[in-house]
Amino acid sequence: MFPHQFLLTGTVLWMSQPHYPQYPGGADLSQPPMRASSTLSTVSLVLSLVGLLVFGLFAIGGVIAGHLALGKIKRGEAIGAGAAKAGLIIGYIAIALNLLVVVLFVTGALTWDDFTMGAGGN
Repeated sequence: MFPHQFLLTGTVLWMSQPHYPQYPGGADLSQPPMRASSTLSTVSLVLSLVGLLVFGLFAIGGVIAGHLALGKIKRGEAIGAGAAKAGLIIGYIAIALNLLVVVLFVTGALTWDDFTMGAGGN
């Protein structure tokens, strides 16, 4: 016999196919639905970076947006935990640094002349 069995039915000659098991419904090759990237995590990172460069009011918005983004991420509604966590960390650092500057100004340990390098009228 040949490797494949040849069957002769009447005058038609065909090669039989090896038998593979059939699964009901076939294979599910569809992709799971993509979750949208959290815009709030990007906003958190941007606001925190701006808050680090200028006075820290933007950093407060970055921290709030970061917490909101992490809430959406934990519920499985979005992705982007890295940007949200980075926004939170940078935001808290910016707030702490700005509070330190305010405390130093209030106690008199830091004056405006320290920033202007004494260019004000001496």
